[in-house]
Amino acid sequence: MRVSLEELSRHGGLAGPHKDGWGVAYYVDGDVRLIKEAEPASDSACVRFLQDHPFSSTLVLSHIRRATQGPSALRNCQPFVRELRGAMHVFAHNPGASRPRPRKLSLR
Repeated sequence: MRVSLEELSRHGGLAGPHKDGWGVAYYVDGDVRLIKEAEPASDSACVRFLQDHPFSSTLVLSHIRRATQGPSALRNCQPFVRELRGAMHVFAHNPGASRPRPRKLSLR
């Protein structure tokens, strides 16, 4: 995880345009831990803390934000966590990704 956090920090402000926030979500004993900030990952004391305090998880999801819509604010930073039917779910998305065009399918 250490190398991945170094890359997150590097791309989240030092080497790229993704300076509008970052986040990491991971599971520990079936529960979600979420850490995110509306600042560059490269400037974050939280990223440095995570680098200095390794953890183990079967699933880790991280995201660095380049604002295309909405301000640089915590509510816009990913990943997002939501409860559904008693379980916590983590997700991230890319709203700017191109979508395939719908096409008519033959019912033959």
